[in-house]
Amino acid sequence: MTQTEPMTLLLIEDDAKECSKFADCASSRTDITFAGITGSSDEGIQLLKKHKPEGIILDLLLHDGKGSGLQFLADLTEEYLEPRPIIVVTTHIPPNLVYTQALNSGVDFIHFKGQADYSPEMVIKTLLFLRNSTHPDGRSGRFPETDEERNIRIMKLIDAEFNLIDLRTRYKGYKYLRDAVFLHATTSKANSKAVLSQVAARSNTSYSTVFRAIYTAIKTTWNRTCIDDLEKHYTSNVSPITGFPSPMDFIHYYADKIRKVLQQ
Repeated sequence: MTQTEPMTLLLIEDDAKECSKFADCASSRTDITFAGITGSSDEGIQLLKKHKPEGIILDLLLHDGKGSGLQFLADLTEEYLEPRPIIVVTTHIPPNLVYTQALNSGVDFIHFKGQADYSPEMVIKTLLFLRNSTHPDGRSGRFPETDEERNIRIMKLIDAEFNLIDLRTRYKGYKYLRDAVFLHATTSKANSKAVLSQVAARSNTSYSTVFRAIYTAIKTTWNRTCIDDLEKHYTSNVSPITGFPSPMDFIHYYADKIRKVLQQ
């Protein structure tokens, strides 16, 4: 399925001449546009979060820039992006174990700059090919998710939501809340109370223990997190008596939010 809108790209490359070649390539085409160009892996993460490009062209070394492509990939694992951008690496490093590490970190394709026919045009064509190689699940350039990959993605989405309100992993109720939201979001006709019973059974503990830990984690979060952040990222029911959401309302809100993301 061919896409009609220009593909938005982010270039992370420290060689000024190489950047200029990519810019010239973009100016002569109508099917791509660069949202940002940088020689810094840290700035690359910031541009990624700001512009959410469809594709990334990443130089692994960044000798004349700041950081490295591998550092960018490591930092990328802390970001929760839907959909995930297609990543094409360019490098002077010949094939070795670094390639395996990069591919295991989510890279879709690697271009060796030392090959005779390497060019920015070739890199762009690779990105466009991957973009248009849409699989039945709708993800460009990727094989369909396994159940394990989907579960990991859901857990990362939940962690990202909890991070926005500074719900801390060290709270005993964090894991219970995480598991409860996951079960609620992925189980048809689930309800919060039944889900808590399942969490308790899986944790080999009592319902009341799970409920108390969750209640305390929510209460502590609402007592210590900036009210502006809470109101911005949690827009559902809050008890007028306690000043924070009940465990049931909290679980239902985030399960519904995750479910909507999965349906997109």
